Amino acid sequence: MNPIVIALALLSALVFVMYFRDILQKRDKRGLVPLVMSVAVGAAVLWLLHEISNETTVFFALTFAVLFAMMPFYYTMRTRKLLAILILIGIEFSYATYTYGSLLFPFIQMLAVGTAFGVYHKSATLFGETERGVSKKVETHRDIVHIFLGAILFSLFLLLPFYYAVYIATVLIILGYLYNSASGKHKNGNLYAFLSRFERSGALYGLGALYLGVGVALILGFIHTLHFALIGLAAILFADPIATIVGINLNGPKLPYNKKKSVYGTLAFFLTVTILGFPFVGYYSIFFGAGLAVVESLKIPIDDNVLIAAVMIVLYIVYLAYLGMLPAYL
Repeated sequence: MNPIVIALALLSALVFVMYFRDILQKRDKRGLVPLVMSVAVGAAVLWLLHEISNETTVFFALTFAVLFAMMPFYYTMRTRKLLAILILIGIEFSYATYTYGSLLFPFIQMLAVGTAFGVYHKSATLFGETERGVSKKVETHRDIVHIFLGAILFSLFLLLPFYYAVYIATVLIILGYLYNSASGKHKNGNLYAFLSRFERSGALYGLGALYLGVGVALILGFIHTLHFALIGLAAILFADPIATIVGINLNGPKLPYNKKKSVYGTLAFFLTVTILGFPFVGYYSIFFGAGLAVVESLKIPIDDNVLIAAVMIVLYIVYLAYLGMLPAYL
């Protein structure tokens, strides 16, 4: 085996030993659950998408799944150890994508899978949607910030080639993760003071950003066509917060099957996805807008960012099957 790969394997083993020691010290019985689940789901993903080409690519992909599952354990607690994990991820990511260019998308897939299970361990609720515990004004401002940051990310994909935009977006997600962890631990800095004003009561600082990162990673990891990735991003970055703003500020009728969601909010979600998606896929945007709006309106105990991304992937596969292109994807 390549000596560089052996060295990276040893470093990964040391990080795992560090993690295992820490969960033993905390007597954390659930500490290994995210790692086991990440490896199991990651292996299934690699098999389903035919991305298992050799032992080295499998090693890197599953190592990424484990490392990302470890990261939330140290979130807002031990920044130095989180930084050590991120440095190792950066080294492995740089080497793997330089040597095996096809590993970019498996890396993002493992970012989504590993972080999702790691966040479950941290928040003690599997993809649980945080309750709205702030005022209507603060919730509105929170979603405006969401839209503003989303516009920056969305613009990357309009201005840059898809591969490079994916690369930059991935780096931004990881850097944002590190910054939120450090600022949440020390609770200082102007940006922390600004963002903490929008946190929902009782929620882990930055939990919404973690779920948003998982949702974006799911879209970028599993949808490799620019126009359809843009629809998924539009749903997460724009339609979801716009639906919340409309729903809480317009005194409209509630949905009969979900009293926490309004008819106007669901309609706003549908129109946002349909209108923003039309320039990219034409009238097919109605199909994606309707499908995403219906599922988002249901009372499902899954964070909206994760739910919307997962449903978008399913709708994309259905669309490919309709066109007779499914074998090219699965």
